[in-house]
Amino acid sequence: MAEAELWLVSQVLLRDVDISTALVIPETDTGIEIVLRLEQQQSSTGDNSASWYVFSVESLSEGRWVSHCRGKISAGPEVTDKYEHPVIPSLLT
Repeated sequence: MAEAELWLVSQVLLRDVDISTALVIPETDTGIEIVLRLEQQQSSTGDNSASWYVFSVESLSEGRWVSHCRGKISAGPEVTDKYEHPVIPSLLT
């Protein structure tokens, strides 16, 4: 949506992410069916400046749907320092 409407996106914010089941992709010609869902969350304030979307990743395995990950995502137009990063980048290898 951001690309189609030419939004300037310099950061992506994630909230309430739940990674529940590993997604194992088989090395067969048939592969696995994966569905990615993205739905706009209704804003209680009516403010569209910080639109949040609910996302989920699901797959069809042995005839049943399995949920792998779900959460909320938002595109931020500018980088702000109000969010403290949980990792110190200089300590990463």
